[in-house]
Amino acid sequence: MDEKERVLFVCEDNARSQMAEALLRHHAGDQFDVMSAGIWPRDVDPRVREALQSFGISDAHLQSRPVEMFWCQRFDFVITLCEIAEFEQHVLPAARAFLRWHFRNPREEEEKHGGAFVRCVSEINERIKMLLLILSKPEIGLPNPQLGFRPRSEAGASP
Repeated sequence: MDEKERVLFVCEDNARSQMAEALLRHHAGDQFDVMSAGIWPRDVDPRVREALQSFGISDAHLQSRPVEMFWCQRFDFVITLCEIAEFEQHVLPAARAFLRWHFRNPREEEEKHGGAFVRCVSEINERIKMLLLILSKPEIGLPNPQLGFRPRSEAGASP
C-alpha cells in the first residue's frame, strides 16, 4: 500500500489552515495525511466550526497547533494561506513543494461585512478542488509553486 502524501496548511492564526485541513480531509482524506498550523495559533474559532458545518464538513479533527510542532517533519506539500505565513517561511518545515494561496483573514473581514467565514470556506474549497483535479492528472503537472495557482498578473494580489 502506498503511503499517503503529507500536506500541511499554514496561516497566521490557524483559522484558514483549519478550514483547509477539514476540506481536504473531507474531499480526499483517504489520499492525504492532512494537518494545519498557525504562525501565532489561536483556539479553534467557533465561527470556523459553524462555517464548515454549513457546508456539511466535519470539524471533528480540528486543533490549534503552532507551526513549530512540525519543524522536524517532512511534507509533500506545505501550503501557505496568507502573506504572513509566506513571509515567515523560515519557520516552515521541509517540503517537496511549497504552494502560496492567499485568502483574506475572515476574523478581520467578519467585522466589516459579516459572512466572511462562510465565504472563506467556499473560496478555499474551490482552490482545494482545483488542486485535486491537477494532482489527478499528472500530465498537467503542478503550476509554478511561486505563483500558487494565480496568474502572474495577480501574483501580488489577494483574491
